[in-house]
Amino acid sequence: MKIESKYVLTPKNGIIFGIVVAVIAVFYIINWIKIDTVVASVTDLDTVVNVTREKTSSGRYIESKSYKKLVYTDKGTFQDSSDFLRGKIGDQFYNNLDEGQTYIFTISGHDLGFFSFYPNIIDVKPAVNANPVLNQVN
Repeated sequence: MKIESKYVLTPKNGIIFGIVVAVIAVFYIINWIKIDTVVASVTDLDTVVNVTREKTSSGRYIESKSYKKLVYTDKGTFQDSSDFLRGKIGDQFYNNLDEGQTYIFTISGHDLGFFSFYPNIIDVKPAVNANPVLNQVN
């Protein structure tokens, strides 16, 4: 019995696949190298839970959860997530932030909230006598 696949890798498909992979890689590289320093006041903290259920071949369901820690500020929304290339594992800052307080955030990435992509927090310091020049997003 010969099994045929409807997915055949032709040179045209290979080129399209390569272009898609290259565009995604460029997007992540640009996102990773864009670093800004922002002085912002925390207005809200939120944890978004994404639950995925998959049915196994035995008919049972496997449920997995992923968490996104969001920090809402007067300068935009940031997320606190892992950045393995910078040595940041997990949400290191989220639990130490207080609503109504002002912090100096070092963030990486672009704000594409429509796609649920937010700048990632790299570092946070309390804004004691913060420099007003840093009070803008580049």
